[in-house]
Amino acid sequence: MAMAFSRANRWGWVSLGVLGVTACSGGTGPTDTARTQPVAAAGVAAALTTNDAQPPALGRVASKLILGDELLWNGGEPTQSLTVAVSGLADDPRYSVVAKRWPAALPRLGSNPEQVLALQPEMVLMANFTAEEYRAAVSRHLNILDFGALTGFDAYRSSVRKLAEALQQPALATDLLATFDRELRELEELRARAAGRDRTRWPTCMAWQYNNTAGGNTTFHDACEAGGCRNRAAMGGVTGHRRVDVEQMAAWAPDYIVINCGEAGCDAARREFSARPGFRRLPAVLEERIVAIDPPYMSTTGAGMLQLARRIHDGVYGKLPVKTSGAPQGADQDG
Repeated sequence: MAMAFSRANRWGWVSLGVLGVTACSGGTGPTDTARTQPVAAAGVAAALTTNDAQPPALGRVASKLILGDELLWNGGEPTQSLTVAVSGLADDPRYSVVAKRWPAALPRLGSNPEQVLALQPEMVLMANFTAEEYRAAVSRHLNILDFGALTGFDAYRSSVRKLAEALQQPALATDLLATFDRELRELEELRARAAGRDRTRWPTCMAWQYNNTAGGNTTFHDACEAGGCRNRAAMGGVTGHRRVDVEQMAAWAPDYIVINCGEAGCDAARREFSARPGFRRLPAVLEERIVAIDPPYMSTTGAGMLQLARRIHDGVYGKLPVKTSGAPQGADQDG
């Protein structure tokens, strides 16, 4: 009879192993040589089925979310070589900063869990928004590395560390976070020169996308502040994402409104936004203070958040050159 294990630990894993690889196909279960053991190479005490003749491949990874696609790609050959599948949005430039970089032959995961089960990766990358039905079907047979809620800079750092520890690749976290933190410091220097250090004097910005805005505890909030603006929705008590109407926008009267360019382009997006009923009377529209962001940066949960912050900064203050300490500039991870 097949037996399942389930355990969450400090790395954010949901570790599940199934005794007997034939159980899913109606086999008779594990032989006497089968055993469960900790997978030390994955950095966690995950119980998986193995036997003396065919031990499991260590580190084989499938990604069900865009951030996972990006981290595995940005880790270079050490992580790319372990990747057996990426998300179904991996090639969509509206959402992914590494769109179309993964080989076409690599499977893209859809909504059917049988696809990833057939690939038999050692772990599947998910987040709190992964469909519960999919998660439940996969978790009966495979390990899940859960990134949790992807709500900003700290969540990105946590996700990088979780993946690096799970794969026992400390250089992954060291390199990606060093680049992220260096670029953030450069942005903060720009912000100090343009906006000063007194946050109460910074202009207010408000995100608008599909009739929703982003308050505190969101990727936009962190990018907004990094770019030198106060998030007007967060100032109004909004946490997370919330639908907003023109009356609320008029009451808040943000200095700048930040929108997504979409597929039609930024100029068309500004015109379409400004032409919406009631929007023409908004101060930011009247004074042409609409900051349009090219895809995929309004949607990114990875290092591209700094690109969003830089675009907000440039849209509000104009482009300023980056002053560096002489350290070499890293390659732009977001292409």
